[in-house]
Amino acid sequence: MTTANQPVTAKYTLLKYPDPKLKEISIDCTEDDIPLIKEAYVDMSKIVNDYNAAGIAAIQVGIPKRFCLLKDTSNVHLMINPVLTVDGEQTKIKEGCLSLPYFHEFIVRYPKVTVYYKDENWIDRTAELEGIEAQCLQHEIDHFNGTTQLDKVSLMVKQMYLKKAKKKGIL
Repeated sequence: MTTANQPVTAKYTLLKYPDPKLKEISIDCTEDDIPLIKEAYVDMSKIVNDYNAAGIAAIQVGIPKRFCLLKDTSNVHLMINPVLTVDGEQTKIKEGCLSLPYFHEFIVRYPKVTVYYKDENWIDRTAELEGIEAQCLQHEIDHFNGTTQLDKVSLMVKQMYLKKAKKKGIL
């Protein structure tokens, strides 16, 4: 039990590059994973809110399961086993990543997606996402597949970031 003077320690914390867990391939969730997902949701939503982030994938807190959180202007939404269909041509858009502090580069993304997913009650849902929400979901799905932004940029950009990050002590 904690008292008012003792901070509550999070069970799940943000992993940062080069943590090898970020390269793991995430597996589909089952309905039996709902208690784990609801438990992780608490720490993951705190991370999203503390960093004012657009989203987070479970693997970013060390859980190799296919669920993520996306934040819109006022709420944090849970998506379990999201599957995308895309619309339109890909465009380059600048994005960042919680696991890569201060890294912002142009990444190719679809501007509009349709997502099929399960919610926290294991009910099938569908959503049309555009703009930052579509971009964010594609980013989180990259994480499910063990792909970080550093895998999507040139070797020169990657090396420049790693050199700068090491010099600043952020990695």
